[in-house]
Amino acid sequence: MQPHFKHPIYIWQQPDWPQFRWDSTVLLEPLSRGSMLYGKLQGQMALAGFAEQDHTQLEALTSELVASSQIEGVTLNPASVRSSIARRLGLEYDGLLCEDHYVEGLTQVMADAVTNCRQPLTADRIFNTYSGGTDIHVTPKGGLQAMWNPSNKVATRLNYTVGTQYPPLSSLQNYGQFTDSLIYTTSNPSLRPGVNHEVVLSSTFLNSLTLEGRYTHNANSIFRYYEPKEGVVPSRANTYFTENSPVNGTYNIWSVNLTYTKQFGKRWMASATGKIVGNRASYGSFSNSKVLPEYSWFILYQIPERSWQFYLSGSMQSYSMITPQIKQWSLDDGMAVSVSKTMLQNRLQIVGMWYIPVHFSDGRWHGGLTSESYVTSYWANNQFRKNNLCQLSIVYMFNKGNNVRKYNRSSESIQL
Repeated sequence: MQPHFKHPIYIWQQPDWPQFRWDSTVLLEPLSRGSMLYGKLQGQMALAGFAEQDHTQLEALTSELVASSQIEGVTLNPASVRSSIARRLGLEYDGLLCEDHYVEGLTQVMADAVTNCRQPLTADRIFNTYSGGTDIHVTPKGGLQAMWNPSNKVATRLNYTVGTQYPPLSSLQNYGQFTDSLIYTTSNPSLRPGVNHEVVLSSTFLNSLTLEGRYTHNANSIFRYYEPKEGVVPSRANTYFTENSPVNGTYNIWSVNLTYTKQFGKRWMASATGKIVGNRASYGSFSNSKVLPEYSWFILYQIPERSWQFYLSGSMQSYSMITPQIKQWSLDDGMAVSVSKTMLQNRLQIVGMWYIPVHFSDGRWHGGLTSESYVTSYWANNQFRKNNLCQLSIVYMFNKGNNVRKYNRSSESIQL
């Protein structure tokens, strides 16, 4: 027999709970409008990078938990909530790690609700929600350094490092949910740790020319993999959908760069760096690769007796995110002219800079995903914001740094 509440406040106090009834004709219009807005939001999120998507998810979950607690008269510290959610869902977070046992319990319930919303609500799930978890890793690392200096004009250095990267705990849990009407996101408890090998070889000639090569190999890198599945979707239809799960694949990065720096007399200096970066990711029959150029250069003219410096500089940077099925990349270049003046016995420095509206790349962020059941492509442009940007910086040093500081370590004392 169910209890009777004269003035029900909560849903569970309704006399016919949990036998819900609704009028489809009334709900059709707001549901259609919500579906349209959801489609627009999905399109906007597709233009954002994965880091921005994770940041948006973190902020949304933080706001939801803080607001839900305020309804019950409890005020939570947003920094503690944000830190706890990021740790539980394996999201990147640059803030301070704030621990609060009450917040930890709430975020554990939210993480379970978000990641297991399609799973049955069993007694074992309810009573083990606060049981906590343990994630202990022993991460071996190693390194090797070697140098060879046959003369004062040639120097060669070789570095080798090896380390282990463990998958986040959220990717190892046994869960799955539809994050879209036809996309099912799941975890993979069988993920293996990634072993990362990196070799760097550099040589300097005549103190002005440097050649460096870098190669990184990860045999068990973690990627998101999309594959077709068949089953019941949220609309209750039995049809094909896309399953998105983490898998172990192979990832290689290599780069070669050449730097030349030369001083001409007392007033002129020039430097130029050219670089080529290559990425390749593979898993099964899927693989993606991308090779991108980079460069940077500057010309400096200075008048030491009058404390003037004039710079003309330019650069092009590459950004990429390559997986066996996803390829995202962009080239962003620019040129700038700057003038620097130091006065008042080097206490005051004034720097003016102008970004010249001249580009050799389109500045677009290109992206796309290609799989057997899901294909998408997009692009965005953020380069135009720097055109004709003028920047003025004024720095005044109140302390010239004449005070003597002491740095003590063991029995040594060094005067700086």
